[in-house]
Amino acid sequence: MDDSVARARGGFPARAFWLGVFGVTAAFSLFCLGVEYTPDSLHYLSVARGLLSGSGLSGTLLAVDTAMPRPLDLWPPLFPMAWAALLWLGPDAAVITLHLLCFAVLAAALFSMAPEGQGARYIWTCAVLIVLYRPFGHVAAAAWSEPLCVALLALALAREVRGADSVGRSFLVGALLGLAVLTRYAALFVLPGLLLWRFVRAREAGVPRRHVVHALALGAGLGLVVAPWFVRNGVLFGRAMGPPRAPRGAGLLSSLLSGVETLLGEASFGAFGVLCVAATVWLLMPALRGVRGERPPDASLERLRPAALMAVSYVVGLFWTATRTQMDTLDGRLLAPLGVGLVPVTAAVLVSLVERSRLMSPPVLIITGVVVVAGHLWAPLHARVRQPRLGLQHLRERVAPLPAWVEAHVTERDLLLGPQLWWGHPFSRAPVVADGYPERGFLTRQTLGAYLLRHGAAYERFFWFDTRPPPVDAAAFEAVEVARLETNAYWSTVWEIRPVGRATPVDGREAIPAP
Repeated sequence: MDDSVARARGGFPARAFWLGVFGVTAAFSLFCLGVEYTPDSLHYLSVARGLLSGSGLSGTLLAVDTAMPRPLDLWPPLFPMAWAALLWLGPDAAVITLHLLCFAVLAAALFSMAPEGQGARYIWTCAVLIVLYRPFGHVAAAAWSEPLCVALLALALAREVRGADSVGRSFLVGALLGLAVLTRYAALFVLPGLLLWRFVRAREAGVPRRHVVHALALGAGLGLVVAPWFVRNGVLFGRAMGPPRAPRGAGLLSSLLSGVETLLGEASFGAFGVLCVAATVWLLMPALRGVRGERPPDASLERLRPAALMAVSYVVGLFWTATRTQMDTLDGRLLAPLGVGLVPVTAAVLVSLVERSRLMSPPVLIITGVVVVAGHLWAPLHARVRQPRLGLQHLRERVAPLPAWVEAHVTERDLLLGPQLWWGHPFSRAPVVADGYPERGFLTRQTLGAYLLRHGAAYERFFWFDTRPPPVDAAAFEAVEVARLETNAYWSTVWEIRPVGRATPVDGREAIPAP
């Protein structure tokens, strides 16, 4: 398609669009050659399997304060629901398929925001930046919810940038944002930026009443989507977003300084992140003065002001949360949604600057982009080839021989307990209580016995996996060593915990007194 014809129609070249979507998806397939599993991933998998087994949004990966089945509590439901829908492909293939679909949607949505006149140049620049934005690659390589969240955020932002000047379109933006919130609660941080954009538009247009109605429609779409889940959490846990998280441990100043260092440092996305932030500020500062009649540096870029405001709002929300609760380090997971706002702004600003430069010709830009992207993709590709991560099979090999013993000796009527035992949960038919599960406490002398006395009647046997006997009261329990595993991990010894007066011998070994 001829670029001039596409620009005359106010669109962009279809050929560049589809080639860009294909190129981005192909690039991220390199990050998805193997799936990494974390404790969060295994809890999502447990809930996805629970959905397919008919137990609803609950799973058998338990914490020290939860019974069986454990309802989904700390995380929203959309990702495990999507995983369950594709689980017939197998856990690894389901995650890879979902992630690649999400990054294809992300690319298509960001491409559709092309400023007038930039056409294919914006699309190719945006495609390169999507691949170079390190947090996107970070979350693509693991069984996490962030790829689905950024895809939904990109769809909401694309609708806003392309025009949400009606009640129906505003409602759609809110509904898409609500779906993103049901994937990661942090997506709520972009809401103030979108509402501020509505205020700026109302001041510029001089018709505040219409924009107030549209803002209310956006809020209605958001509320209608998230309300059922928030009500469910309120009934079960007393809070709309699930059980309370641990209070902030570090001081306020140290938390903020650590966040700034990570946001701009090499640990997240390095010099490229600084470039994105600089481009956003360059566009946004004059744009905010638009309420007094001034325009952005380039009039063709003004449609991307909601993307810039969304990025700023998200960062402010992250730091605000860090001052109140204990949250994850500002790593690639939390910075991935930020790229939805930063990348299109940076792409448009770079194209605008290059168009004014006499030094950067199209051939130079193409060669530079190819070299940079190839160099960026070489590291993950080389790492996957040398040390491939084969998903659950790789995890099984890492924790061997634990899975084999569990599959041979444990039934669904037993209960497994031990430090970091979430790694063995995917291979167990029995529920697992993972000592040290994130933000939910530890199994100690004070908590282990109390848990068994409260919930133990539902199980036939209790197995403790550790190098040391279980920390239970000898007056109430006895610990029997039943197996030794050839591993240097946490689970070298298997103990059966027997309540006093309840005999369920596994073999003829004598009980070892509890510590």
